[in-house]
Amino acid sequence: MPVSSLSLIETGRSDPGVFRLHRLLQLYEVPAHLVANLIEMEEQSGAVPTTRDPDELRRAGLDYWKTGDIGRALAHLMALRELVPTDEALRWKKQQALLDFSIAATGLGRLQLAREILNELLCEPPDPSLITKVLLQAATVWSRSGAADAAMAFLKQAESRADRSDKATVAWLHHAHARELVERGKLKQAQTRLEKAIAGYREVKDTYGEARGRLLRVGIAEKRRDVDTALVLAQEAREFALRHGHRVLAGMALLRRGHLYVQIEKHGQAIRALQTSLAELAGLGDPHGRFLAHYWLSVAYDRSGDAERARFEARSARHFSGFVDTRSCPEARDMRSAHGREER
Repeated sequence: MPVSSLSLIETGRSDPGVFRLHRLLQLYEVPAHLVANLIEMEEQSGAVPTTRDPDELRRAGLDYWKTGDIGRALAHLMALRELVPTDEALRWKKQQALLDFSIAATGLGRLQLAREILNELLCEPPDPSLITKVLLQAATVWSRSGAADAAMAFLKQAESRADRSDKATVAWLHHAHARELVERGKLKQAQTRLEKAIAGYREVKDTYGEARGRLLRVGIAEKRRDVDTALVLAQEAREFALRHGHRVLAGMALLRRGHLYVQIEKHGQAIRALQTSLAELAGLGDPHGRFLAHYWLSVAYDRSGDAERARFEARSARHFSGFVDTRSCPEARDMRSAHGREER
């Protein structure tokens, strides 16, 4: 069980209990070894919603997610999963809830949990109205898990099944392709796909999708080693996200600026940006973002010659590294390998 769960149990602030463990296993249909992930997600969730309407729960949950209120978003998605009927007539709503929960788990860095939920959904199989979205989410999860070829196979299948009149899903399709092409170093093709995605998001007025697309623009410029352009794009991405209320994405855009400043050895600016992003992401309950901010702060302090503060930030990063999948996060791999060397 992760350290964060154990510490909450030891201090009396969390008691999963056998009954709750059993209910978690039933509700989310995942193996017992992943139940700790569910406990931690429940600990992050807010008060139980009073509404019992599945459509209202889903709409409110997704709205909370986009505005950065992670606790309330999780509370609504979990309530939705418990309330959705299981009869055949409303089977697609149950599947939509599973898809939403897999996406939420991915956003929090819980890739194993997201993958297990998605595997269950893929094997049902998904309702025809959801198949392209499920395939796209599968591509995302497998890509972040390090299985690039599997991710590309899911993407190709999603593209062949996509309803071209569904502009929102087509935008997501272009975005997913762009992200995978960046990983493969095909930056020109990635840029073309990404601009199509952003145009699609604008057409359907999906500002959250566009904000995510703007962050990928930063990544493409960084891959090209064009740090000056990447810094400008990161600032534009932050301003856009703030303007539309997407607070987590705004915090991540500032974190990216801090990371970029580290690369060009502007340590004072890096530290200021990273400290601000850390404060924002901590206030929003984003453990993945907090890990990255602490990690890059440790690097910035180390390179600026402040060894004591660097060690403090490294310890903080190590605490939050349990929320991150090492296969999808180079910072987590570096942190854990460094910790292993220290122990030896």
